[in-house]
Amino acid sequence: MHTPKNWFSSPLRLCRWTLWLLLPAWCSLALAAGARQNFNLPAGDAVRTLRQFTEQSGEQIVYPIDLVRGIQTNAVSGERTAREALDAMLSGTGLAVVQDQTNGALAVTKAGPAAAPETSPAAGPRPPRANPAAQPVGEDVVKLDTYIVNGMTAAMAKAQQIKRDSGQVVEAIVADDVNKLPDLSVTEALQRVTGISITRELGEGATVALRGLTDVTATLNGQEVFSPQVVTGEARVMNLQTVPSEMISAINVIKTPTADMIEGGIAGTIDIRLRRPLDFDGKLNGSLTTRMEYSEGAESSKFQYSGVLTDTWKVGHGKLGALATYTKQERDIRQDLNSTGKPVIFNAPTNPVVGSDGSYEPRIVANRQREGASAVLQWEPFSGLRMFAEYDYSEQVTIQDSFAPTYNTPTTLATRLGDAVSVYSGATVMADHDGNAATPLVALPVVKSIHVLNSSFSSTSTTRDWTERTHQFTAGATWRRDRLTLQAELARMQSRSDFDNMGAAASVSGISYTLNTDRDIPSAIADDPSLLTVKNIANWNWAYWYYNYIVNKNDSTTASFDLTQRLDSNGFFRRLKFGARGSDRNGRNHRISASGAFASSKVSDYPALYRPATVTGFFDGEAGKINDYVEIATGPMRGYAKFMNLIGGNPTLPAPSPGNLFDITERTWAAYGMTDFGMRAPVPFDGNVGVRVIGTNVTSDGYRRLNNVWSTIVEKGEYVDVLPSLNTRWFLQDDFFLRLSVSKQLSRQSFGKLNPNVRLTPPTVAGARGTGTAGNPDLKPLRTQQFDVSLEKYFNESTSLYVSGYYKKIDGYTQTGVTVENWDGIEYDISRPYAVDDATVKGVEVGYQQFFSFLPGPFSGLGLLANYTYVDARNPSGDSLTNLSKNGYNVILMYEKYGWTARLAYNWRDEFSRSTGTATALGSTTIYDPAFGWLDGSLSYKVNAHLKLSFDVSNALRTKRTSYWQEKLLQHEDVLEDRQFYLSATWSL
Repeated sequence: MHTPKNWFSSPLRLCRWTLWLLLPAWCSLALAAGARQNFNLPAGDAVRTLRQFTEQSGEQIVYPIDLVRGIQTNAVSGERTAREALDAMLSGTGLAVVQDQTNGALAVTKAGPAAAPETSPAAGPRPPRANPAAQPVGEDVVKLDTYIVNGMTAAMAKAQQIKRDSGQVVEAIVADDVNKLPDLSVTEALQRVTGISITRELGEGATVALRGLTDVTATLNGQEVFSPQVVTGEARVMNLQTVPSEMISAINVIKTPTADMIEGGIAGTIDIRLRRPLDFDGKLNGSLTTRMEYSEGAESSKFQYSGVLTDTWKVGHGKLGALATYTKQERDIRQDLNSTGKPVIFNAPTNPVVGSDGSYEPRIVANRQREGASAVLQWEPFSGLRMFAEYDYSEQVTIQDSFAPTYNTPTTLATRLGDAVSVYSGATVMADHDGNAATPLVALPVVKSIHVLNSSFSSTSTTRDWTERTHQFTAGATWRRDRLTLQAELARMQSRSDFDNMGAAASVSGISYTLNTDRDIPSAIADDPSLLTVKNIANWNWAYWYYNYIVNKNDSTTASFDLTQRLDSNGFFRRLKFGARGSDRNGRNHRISASGAFASSKVSDYPALYRPATVTGFFDGEAGKINDYVEIATGPMRGYAKFMNLIGGNPTLPAPSPGNLFDITERTWAAYGMTDFGMRAPVPFDGNVGVRVIGTNVTSDGYRRLNNVWSTIVEKGEYVDVLPSLNTRWFLQDDFFLRLSVSKQLSRQSFGKLNPNVRLTPPTVAGARGTGTAGNPDLKPLRTQQFDVSLEKYFNESTSLYVSGYYKKIDGYTQTGVTVENWDGIEYDISRPYAVDDATVKGVEVGYQQFFSFLPGPFSGLGLLANYTYVDARNPSGDSLTNLSKNGYNVILMYEKYGWTARLAYNWRDEFSRSTGTATALGSTTIYDPAFGWLDGSLSYKVNAHLKLSFDVSNALRTKRTSYWQEKLLQHEDVLEDRQFYLSATWSL
């Protein structure tokens, strides 16, 4: 058996890769540890000069920014040790350096004997904060610059601070952390977070599931965002692929709701925070990154760019800040896929066996471009009032070709008889032996190789081009006076997706071949391969062509107002907050579909539409693959009129069928009230409690079809929900918390399910019922009751351990069912989605992070982040939800010292079911994906204060994903993802 080349095919090779990746850093650090260095540190404000010190020395320092701001440090130059240089900088300034004896971390504090316990993370117990937990994650809540921590420790410390100080169960990724890995989008970054699993599409993260559910609310700087999916028109969630990671300040994954949060995600909320100008230190800041990406499978390299520029000016008694970001990413993609089709019956009815239905071997090549930009103005005319206006834009364009050669099998059971059939010894599966669904399944042998006679071979090529664009404009103001805060925001969002898809297929008959599934990658080999090539073009015939064009448009306007009154911090109630929000959203779906035959059935009559395929490196050169055949050219397919003129058809694009049009308007209002509370004795605790009341009004416009006549239909729905929430945090010890939360939440149904269109097919026999399909605009939201518990221990500013558990009960879980309905006096069996019984989700999460700064010499730069997720989510029938792994974990090894930074991040997920209910020879069948892992790595070196060089690798293992039909002997599909390498340079002011 030939195994595709894999640089990491054994633990030993993986260890070698790790050592080679870290060796340059370790070697230089071993020489540099404790050595004297040349320093050139100017005098100036400590905020800036301490940052310059860390850049020149490579030492990691913790310092409170409010404490050091405005203090002038001394100029230092010449050859010194790092500690000598730091002491000389701070001499006579009233600041001093302390070193934590547990972890070796350096901290800057006020000079004097009492200073150390305040700033050293391990200096002893600190009293619980007055009310840190009762604040939601937001712009005015977690101040990330309370402590400035330079180096990779900053990312861990900031993310840990958000989690620790939040009034909810939250996980966070901050900007430094996002940019440390070759994560091209938010989805890629989120796979590191406890409780999140992702599906992959073209080698990149696609759909995000949080705690087993994909019903996630996405917000951008606190405002809800969404993007219509290119085929279904679903517009409840944001396609997180489209947001480039370079634009991000922080990502907060919020797992328990509070009353002031936007409703809509029973799984949780992903809040993406983009950069704002007044977040910087008040001076001109900027950076420019140029990156070269190389895709190994596509054998192609592309350049990528990103930049940010911001400045702040004094205007009168206040200040004005401006920020602009831009990022452009492009890469070529290749994905190899091998599928053996559905399980079928061979040799029926005499000696039936179960085997694979041919060999489908598409080669997918694509170009993907991702672009993002933002512009922000912030004005603070005087202390207490801050206003802003912001525009954000993101776009993703994918141009994809698929070339799919396929060995077929005859369609009649009796003719599936080959010259030779070989079965697995002692292996059987339960199958439908006679093609009659009414008879019981029986145990049948499983084919490992078979010779199929007189079959056919087809070649199918498709184009799939789609564009997704999102525009968002937001303006708002925050006014603070004494203990009162007023905040108002207005947002307008527009999103659109365009999907253009054309395909054509041709085939040749009289092909005999041998299919062998007893291999890592199944093989299919023709008896006479020349029959598949252009040498035999005279015997090739066209099968069909088809075309789809889908446009989904969505827009929304929202307005919100919030009032916050801080109360006496010594009382039980610490803060009151009230607010209201209104939203008007509209979604429209437009689809055109066409298909047909060619004017001439002979492929040879259209020389511009075919060519000889020359496939190289399919599955890394795996034997038994189709490398030379008649390939349908995709170039002529781009442009409906051009293609139709070429084949002699009508170049006029057909009108869309009314059944493919719908327009849904959704108006919502919400009002909430909540309070933060806390008590210092006998057991200190704090938290928040509140209630959110939401009203929803939905109008769905569509069409119904009766006797081939379409007529308009309008459906309306209205409902009110009351969502209480309670989040508490109990201080078992200093920095050792027990969180208990209970809440209700909802997720509104997708626009696709609310689609009012009805398609009716009248009965053809007297007394019988007709049939039909429809959406269900009367569907109510999914509603959950959830309970969360979390134990969290914080050892110092960047070290923590937590264990959390949760349980969700979902009311209104929907499935598609058939009911009898009466339309114009005629009964129809209508298939449409309905609310059924309850579903449940429960799970456990464990996480740990630490930098080992207490280790000697170069080893003090080592760090670790690890987390584990267990989730059990079941539908009303008791089956696990699809695309959900019960077990998953992340392990991230980190190293940073003296300018060198290295990371290896490994993500693993357990086996999961991809789809259920597929009709095959096994009956109703489930497709499973076995467990697999994904490894990314990075190595960077900071040349000086302005230049950083980086090398990154994504999918270092060149992971091959597989799937099977219910039984592992019945292979379904193998997918070989691309491996990408990146070289980048970042220049900053």
